[in-house]
Amino acid sequence: MTVLRHQGYVARIEIEADDGTFFGEVINAPGVITFYGKDVADLKAEFARSVEAYEALCRRHGSKLGKPLSGRFMLRMKPEQHARVSAAAALAGKSVNAWAIEALDHAAAEVLEE
Repeated sequence: MTVLRHQGYVARIEIEADDGTFFGEVINAPGVITFYGKDVADLKAEFARSVEAYEALCRRHGSKLGKPLSGRFMLRMKPEQHARVSAAAALAGKSVNAWAIEALDHAAAEVLEE
């Protein structure tokens, strides 16, 4: 998967097989931001324009569009997985919540190559 970044926004990039153009979709904004480009330079420029248009729209409305994330995250797992996570957190001297946040943040940074 190809990823682009602009001003804190992260976009997933795909190629349209039919016409060879690029399609981008921002994956970390509460609203929907999409853009197209005929080549990489055009795609990057359209990404920047789309972000600017999105932010201008947000300013006109006085807030972020869409539903922002709450910060709450429900996770279901098998009891034996829960026991392993609980033991790992205890060995690290952390609550399960603190340990999970650290582990998830580390995994996200690897995927997003931060």
